[in-house]
Amino acid sequence: KESFFNFLDNITKGLRIQKTKLKKIVEQLNNGFELFLALERRDNAMVDIFTETEIINLNERIKEYLFPFLTFQAEDDLIIKYKSNDLFKNIEELSIGQRAAALLSIILVEGNKPIIIDQPEDDIDNNTIYQGIISTLLQSKNKRQFIFATHNSNIVVLGDSDNVIVCYSEKDKFSYENGSIDKKIIQSEIIKIMEGGEEAFSKRKIIYKLWS
Repeated sequence: KESFFNFLDNITKGLRIQKTKLKKIVEQLNNGFELFLALERRDNAMVDIFTETEIINLNERIKEYLFPFLTFQAEDDLIIKYKSNDLFKNIEELSIGQRAAALLSIILVEGNKPIIIDQPEDDIDNNTIYQGIISTLLQSKNKRQFIFATHNSNIVVLGDSDNVIVCYSEKDKFSYENGSIDKKIIQSEIIKIMEGGEEAFSKRKIIYKLWS
């Protein structure tokens, strides 16, 4: 809209047409071709905005710049808003974590090709991962393949991973174990690597129960 207004403001210089009238045009129309047709037809909207003299002068000016006027197209503006506490905020107003969550949510739902993401949890708190990323992942996982390199147990467990690959590296050797989260060895590795081990995991469970 802003580029369309600037275009009209520039092309109507000298015609003494108020900027408020140009803004009304920009609110109702999208490009020069639509304005050209509306003026030719003497649409009610044009008659309400412009005087007869202004319509005549505009038509004359359009004829002088017919090609650029008819071919002008305002560029689309991509505006991303993120819902936080029931309020929608522009992405520029968000924290780094909220920006990461907003962009990641878009990436997860757009398209159907396989997608590989290294540590999608970076800069995102666990609550946002659970409320936003996991729910989106569960809705989309039947439509495309997701491959994540992650240290976050929520993504692996609550995301209902079909295949977990646990990697081991020792000096110049590399090995791995893989399987679904129903596989016992995978479960124990998730607890050991992502939860700090069985003891740490059990202690946290006890503390969380005391808090609830």
